[in-house]
Amino acid sequence: NLAIDAAGRVYVPDTGNHRVQIFNSTGALVDTRGGYGNGNYQFDCPAGVAVSPVNGDIVVVDRCNQRVQIYNSSWLYKATLGVLDATGSDNSHFNWPWGVAVDSAGAIYVADADNHRVQKCTVTGSSGTCGTLVGETGVFSEGFEHLHPLAVAVDSQGRVYVADEWNARVQVFDASGAYLTTIGGQWEAGTGDMRGPSGVAVDAAGNVYVADRDNHRILKFAEGVPAWVQVNVNGFGDKNTWIPTLESYQGYLYVGYWGSTDGTADVWRSPDAETWSNQSPPWSASNTDVADLHVFDERLYVSTFNATGGELWRVGWAGWLLVVSNGFGD
Repeated sequence: NLAIDAAGRVYVPDTGNHRVQIFNSTGALVDTRGGYGNGNYQFDCPAGVAVSPVNGDIVVVDRCNQRVQIYNSSWLYKATLGVLDATGSDNSHFNWPWGVAVDSAGAIYVADADNHRVQKCTVTGSSGTCGTLVGETGVFSEGFEHLHPLAVAVDSQGRVYVADEWNARVQVFDASGAYLTTIGGQWEAGTGDMRGPSGVAVDAAGNVYVADRDNHRILKFAEGVPAWVQVNVNGFGDKNTWIPTLESYQGYLYVGYWGSTDGTADVWRSPDAETWSNQSPPWSASNTDVADLHVFDERLYVSTFNATGGELWRVGWAGWLLVVSNGFGD
């Protein structure tokens, strides 16, 4: 979780030596800052550095002091985020923070690792305010926003990239924190897989670089296939995990999916593949997943997974109608 400034200087958090080492673009040592302690110019196991593209401010994650220190480009102290030597889950505290990034507007993003979230912070004068952008404090699982973040990066479009160590992936969110996509996600050594990703960076062309720690390598990803554009955000707003089926019917594109937040299957539709609305049949919560959509005889049919027996529904001239229940009686 190092940083590079506009002049090409490289800022390295030298964690075990409690300092930041600064090198020029050829690798020659330029300066050393810090030293063990909890003063404004001291660090305790610093873990991340970022340089603001707005004003050159230097932001240091002072991990074991449970804070983030901010300096101007001349290394004069400006502000502290967090509370010295105090962990916590409210917006004023961090819990073993790790990586940091600064966007084009000067907002600071902190990988608040053991709070399982990324905090977005703004600084005014010598004080700052933070709030959770993505993640859920105190909760870890494999869901969209459940994270153990070690690093964070922001691209020119404001998209936020989070190295999610325990889930072996990089999660990508838009500027508001809505989920966009996942890079990786398999704890393996194959092409594109990761084991314990611990750093992430994005270059000017949009390429994403991941420090694939336990595979001992750097992975480079390019943005998806040219001309493809993602048209849903955050799993249609319901954080669904799997879209197995699509069908066009009477001028609409219908989507059926698995894994909505309330555990019930849903059907969504759009007239333009941009604006989506929930058009689910009036089925019970036992229908947890949509298996398929198909048009037959001018009606749209939907098949479901149901633990008490799959159902078949159709929509036509009079709205939704249950055609088959209890798995055809079997």
